[in-house]
Amino acid sequence: FVTFTSSGLETPLSYLFLILFYGRFLHGERASARDRFWLLLFASLSVVNRMDTALLFLPASLYVLVEGFRRDGRGTLAAAAAAATPMLLWFAFAVIYFGFLFPNTFYAKIALDVDASILQHMGTAYLKRSFASDPITLAAIAAGLCLSVLETRTLLAALGALLYVAYVHRIGGDFIGYRFLALPFVVSTL
Repeated sequence: FVTFTSSGLETPLSYLFLILFYGRFLHGERASARDRFWLLLFASLSVVNRMDTALLFLPASLYVLVEGFRRDGRGTLAAAAAAATPMLLWFAFAVIYFGFLFPNTFYAKIALDVDASILQHMGTAYLKRSFASDPITLAAIAAGLCLSVLETRTLLAALGALLYVAYVHRIGGDFIGYRFLALPFVVSTL
């Protein structure tokens, strides 16, 4: 975790958006319309920064949308659209400028023409090596998952972390240390 705290801007910025989002989400009883806007904006900005972080925010963001729609109806949809503007503008720019919706890393890493079982084996090896060299990170993620059943909001945060770890497993891990596990670690500690 500490190694990746200062590696470039992408990872620390992802930490910041996770902390801003889950700091509000986990400690608010009922989010006001303004809170919902900020929560969804933090998630949107995080996706602009690093697209795979969408999985960390997905369950909680859906909850924010559904709860907001029940309370405020269409006003929530307008706030959600406004909050999603940075993300939508980035996608439009990417399609116009690059010719693709997803970044090059998607096509280089995820859209591989490799048998899924090979990637699953690599993902399992990635998690095993992570546990062998840094058991605290995976133990903290597991503890966060176990403790999350106590409250709906913590369960949604844990579900986001679990989705992200499943994604990392599915793509076969990564070759740069265990950086992909740092983000679910942040969510689990929160």
